[in-house]
Amino acid sequence: MFKRIYLETSFLRQIGWPGPSQAIDRLVEMASVFKVTLLLPEPVEIELEENWIREIREARWKLQKQLAGFSRSISAVGMSTIVLPLPGDEEAMASYRTRVREIKEKWPLGSVPFTRQDVRKFFEMAAKRELPFEEKDKGFRDVVILYSVIDHLRETPAVIAVLAAQDSVFSGEEVARQIREAGVRLDVYRTADEMIDETRKDIAARVRESWERLEMSALETLKRRLPNLQKFISENLEVPEDLFEVSFSGGVTVRRIEVVKVKRVRTPYPTEHPESGTTTISADVDLRVYYLTQAFRPIPRRSLKVGDTSTGLLTGLNLADIVPTEVEKTLECMVEVEGQASVKNFSYEDVEFKSVKFQRSGHSGLLTEILRRGPSKDA
Repeated sequence: MFKRIYLETSFLRQIGWPGPSQAIDRLVEMASVFKVTLLLPEPVEIELEENWIREIREARWKLQKQLAGFSRSISAVGMSTIVLPLPGDEEAMASYRTRVREIKEKWPLGSVPFTRQDVRKFFEMAAKRELPFEEKDKGFRDVVILYSVIDHLRETPAVIAVLAAQDSVFSGEEVARQIREAGVRLDVYRTADEMIDETRKDIAARVRESWERLEMSALETLKRRLPNLQKFISENLEVPEDLFEVSFSGGVTVRRIEVVKVKRVRTPYPTEHPESGTTTISADVDLRVYYLTQAFRPIPRRSLKVGDTSTGLLTGLNLADIVPTEVEKTLECMVEVEGQASVKNFSYEDVEFKSVKFQRSGHSGLLTEILRRGPSKDA
């Protein structure tokens, strides 16, 4: 994710510099939340100031011209002329610079010095019409701004940064090539919304990666504690009796429980996760429950031909033949285990199991099947 935003003239004018605006508030809020540094190149600051005073002079001239015409019209009928105390350049500039100082302190807004590039380089670029230079050598200020940013970034080449420039000349392939050749990591965005959207996507990806690392660390911790986990489940788990396959003449005895697999582990949301200390985690665990129940021995049956008559199921059988025998069966099921985990530097070290809750089984027993189906339609 980018850690710096260099602000270009066209971008700042587009979002309402130097006055307050919703776009400026959103930009400052984003920078604060994601710890992004806002930077104002010195050539941009000069250009903003000169643009602003030119607009003030032009607006004042138009107002004075309109006021003079109005005064002439009313003086013709004997009315007094009107004189407005309009601020001069010095007063207006003093107010502007006070406002800029307030912005720098409030945002806060860092400064970027002028480029150290030789003028010869820029002259050659202009002669070749290399962007940001355009026809008739237009674009000198853009070139100075671009290379002021590049020179500043070269001091920390590992830092990813953004140039916020509404002017489309900065988004061209030629400028992108110059940035690559300079060996810096600088992307260009034209609006605050583009930067915010990109930040959201990057944050979402980082949160997802962080969450996956936390869950993997917790999973490895549970695997190391597998004997303790199995012992805890065996001592505390209660499985609904109706899930076992039980005959009508006998009961069921749970012999042992085996942990088959620790599945998904759930950890707190990364932004709410402590760097060190304790936190609650839970996991889905697949189990195999071994139990004893009763089953009848198969009754021998003979084959019949057309015209043969069966002698009945019980003919020739002893009572011993219909006494159920004890057999071992298994029940596949899943439980949710919750525990208190110890964390150090966002890595899990140990876990103390607190509770186990039955979730579901891979199959249901005879009684469950009967209850699920309900009464027979023929009843």
